[in-house]
Amino acid sequence: MEPGTQPPLQGGLSPKTSVSFTLNGEPVVVTGAAPCLSLNEWIRAQPGLTGTKKMCGEGGCGCCIVAVTRMDAVARKETTVAINSCLCSLYSVEGWHITTVEGIGSSTMGFHPIQQQLAQHNGSQCGYCTPGFVMNMYSLLQQNPQPTQQAIEDAFDGNICRCTGYRSILDAMKSFAVDADPGSKACVDIEDLGSRVCPHSGGACQGRDLCKAYKARETDAKWYQPSSLDELFGVIGSNPGCRVKLFAGDTGKGIFKKPKEVDIVINLNGIPSLSETMVTESSLVVGGAVSLSNLIGLLQTNQGKSVTFEHLASHLLKVANVPVRNVGTWAGNLMLTHDNDNFPSDVFTMMAAAGATLTIAFQSGSVRRSMSLWDFLKQDMTNSVIVSMVIPFASNSVTFKSFKIMPRAQNSHAYVNAAFSMEMEPDGSTVKGKPLFVYGGIEAHSISASATEAYMEGKNLQDPNTLKGALECLEKELAPNSFPAAASPQYRKSLAIGLFYKFYLAAISSHSRVYGSTTAYQRPISQGCQSFSSKEEQYPITEPMTKLTAMLQTSGEAQYTTDIPTQLAELSAAFVLTSQANAKITKIDSSKAEQMPGCFRVLTAADIPKGGENNFLPKPEYRNPEKVFAEDFSEYAGQAVALVLADTQENAVKIAQKVEVCYERVGKPVLTIQEAIQAGSFYGKEPRVRKIGDAKAAIASSAHVIHGEISCGSQFHFSMETQTTLCIPEDDGYTLYSSSQWASLTQAAVGTILGVPANSVNVSVKRVGGAYGSKISRCHQIAAACALGAHLTRRPVRMHMDIDTNMKMVGKRFPYYASYTIGSTEEGVVNGIE
Repeated sequence: MEPGTQPPLQGGLSPKTSVSFTLNGEPVVVTGAAPCLSLNEWIRAQPGLTGTKKMCGEGGCGCCIVAVTRMDAVARKETTVAINSCLCSLYSVEGWHITTVEGIGSSTMGFHPIQQQLAQHNGSQCGYCTPGFVMNMYSLLQQNPQPTQQAIEDAFDGNICRCTGYRSILDAMKSFAVDADPGSKACVDIEDLGSRVCPHSGGACQGRDLCKAYKARETDAKWYQPSSLDELFGVIGSNPGCRVKLFAGDTGKGIFKKPKEVDIVINLNGIPSLSETMVTESSLVVGGAVSLSNLIGLLQTNQGKSVTFEHLASHLLKVANVPVRNVGTWAGNLMLTHDNDNFPSDVFTMMAAAGATLTIAFQSGSVRRSMSLWDFLKQDMTNSVIVSMVIPFASNSVTFKSFKIMPRAQNSHAYVNAAFSMEMEPDGSTVKGKPLFVYGGIEAHSISASATEAYMEGKNLQDPNTLKGALECLEKELAPNSFPAAASPQYRKSLAIGLFYKFYLAAISSHSRVYGSTTAYQRPISQGCQSFSSKEEQYPITEPMTKLTAMLQTSGEAQYTTDIPTQLAELSAAFVLTSQANAKITKIDSSKAEQMPGCFRVLTAADIPKGGENNFLPKPEYRNPEKVFAEDFSEYAGQAVALVLADTQENAVKIAQKVEVCYERVGKPVLTIQEAIQAGSFYGKEPRVRKIGDAKAAIASSAHVIHGEISCGSQFHFSMETQTTLCIPEDDGYTLYSSSQWASLTQAAVGTILGVPANSVNVSVKRVGGAYGSKISRCHQIAAACALGAHLTRRPVRMHMDIDTNMKMVGKRFPYYASYTIGSTEEGVVNGIE
């Protein structure tokens, strides 16, 4: 038996308990880590490697990106790609070569050209997102040392910056483009684009010691990595009754964050047959473990063989983003819509319209069955695996179009997606056979517009009544459902009908009068310029210069609150939130939570020490007090009611979800300003009113009087660094490291909840990873809660708030509503406004 393995549960393949890889050129072996541990968590637990950030945990922000060099099963060679380390399980990286931002350049070893260009182009402000941008560009240049500006812009669909603005970032990255303006082109030797780190000689490094919290427990799921379908089904068969999770990319956990409890996790990437691809005389066959990026490449390479392939590839480029597509698989995307309602799978919609079929392996793997995607939706996939997909070639007589209407152009789920395929007779006007019209985002799963398909069979497109009849069919058979995350049913139905109309025009696009209506809009390359004046005679005053800390930000060396090394005996904290608004709290039951692995303690307002006050906005610094913890009444859904202390941040979040809060409803929730006005729900203080002259009289004497309203909904605060605090108890007080925009109020808030003098609280704010006002007052609640935990346990307490809790709990930019009256002269000159 190899080191790092343990006996199988009931014979066959042994569970995986160790993983070997290289990190920045250094061989690493990690043994006994928890199977749920992510690559991001492991990297950030290593001293000096906190440049790789974590924010959303969804693969949506890009601050966690690292470069991975691994054997590509489709290309049959080693390739380097960008991946989201927050979505990558540590045990998945067997044999990979991983490079973080620290591995390509630093202040001690010399900066990488990408880091230099980004700094010199003023491409960082708060700097929290910057390492992710650097590593995404590094990965692209490893794949393609001479990219075009368009390729560079397309590669950044998975990176978010909230403060710098994208012009300066893209200017820096485009300086590496082969078609860059000679005046802005970076003078870079191709050899300099590689890593600056030389691999260390000698034996494999055992990895820095992880905190015990990250070690595997007996209750953890067992991890397997079979090398064949026989081994896969052998593991399943040897463990009857166990709950099994199969995955290849595992990016779906960024969407569905509350996965089902499982006993066994099986990584399918080690099974060669699932990564096989084949081009036959009539189709393209793609294995189930083939990534979306590789599928796009295969479709583009073979687009001359089928009229559908170019459209399929173009549409797939709108699915997720580059780092997610690099590891996420098409089969995994199908399983997301199979297992979850209201997931508008683009892969399902377009492949169903293209006539694709699936091969599913059951039981021992020797039982296989080919089925349509519609049959797949109804198939029980328990302990079964998608082996491959067959995408048939379509002739030039077929018109194929697919569409995706979404909130933004990239990296977003669809409001509605649709794909249409229709074959024409030689006359070019008559529909041959039954077409395929598939919609997503209408019902819980993709649907076929079967009545409209039947109607269109044999119809002449030039007949005006054909279009009229088709639209009437769609109007009758499309009945969008209603669920909270969706756009309105009326809007989605309108979109669906409009998309069919666009397809219909494409089918008769040989007529020049409709050609422009069917041509997809091609967004040009982004461009912008900045101009400013300076006085050379006053230099260095007014002299443009690079920010002093820019290089530390681009190299990942800039330290943020959550990057401070783990303290001895440190605890992690997470809030328990209310789920009801305007309701009486009758009970807070933490009994189930306290039985969970890793739980240390659950705190409520009752634990505030004598002399302390349940208030994180004390006077005189702030006029309106706010409670750290709700006590007997929940003022709003998402109000903090308790604090969980645990061994890791991830465990703290999981445990917090197990605390039960019971309510008695005492009033209807007030959700809008209009509802608040009707309910008479107002703040106690009078609003600030600025009066200039006699507006009423001016309006009364005006020739024209106009009445109107103006309003705006609330806006989420969305900083790249979520709310975070570390509180360390000292012998003479407390030291707080807080991501705060108001350090003195943080100090006062801690002193207030603990009932201690403010001068016994030392607050340090080195830098803030974005704020936009969210850390003026809200950060003090986090600081006060962590301080309470540190006071009661006499141990350091840290909270790096997860994005879900941050979005639910942290106060937003307020909505506003106003009615106005304006008086003007006949000529339109305003006399008065009220």
